[in-house]
Amino acid sequence: MKEKVFTLLQKKSKLSSFILGLISALAFPPIYALYLFVLSLCLMFKLTDLNNSYKQVIIKSYWYGVGFFIAGFYWIGNALLVDMVNFGWLYPIALFAIGAFFGLFTIPPFIA
Repeated sequence: MKEKVFTLLQKKSKLSSFILGLISALAFPPIYALYLFVLSLCLMFKLTDLNNSYKQVIIKSYWYGVGFFIAGFYWIGNALLVDMVNFGWLYPIALFAIGAFFGLFTIPPFIA
């Protein structure tokens, strides 16, 4: 059973890393699901441990960080919704730009 899960995670490595990042952000308020954070982080370390090249580890850890920061920083985009008529169109741009930038900060921990 475990082998099937890891082969599925490796086939869609970028998508699975992104989803694991989204799941790990559930540890923050208002959900406080710390066990999901621990589970997703362990799965992510196992997923990166199965690789032989640094390039694959960098790509997978970046997508994990993008998912984590998109789900964790949704509240920053909500500030743009105060005046939705003028600034509502900036919400997806701000959300994905923040995730893309801060996703870079998850690369060194996974390489180490």
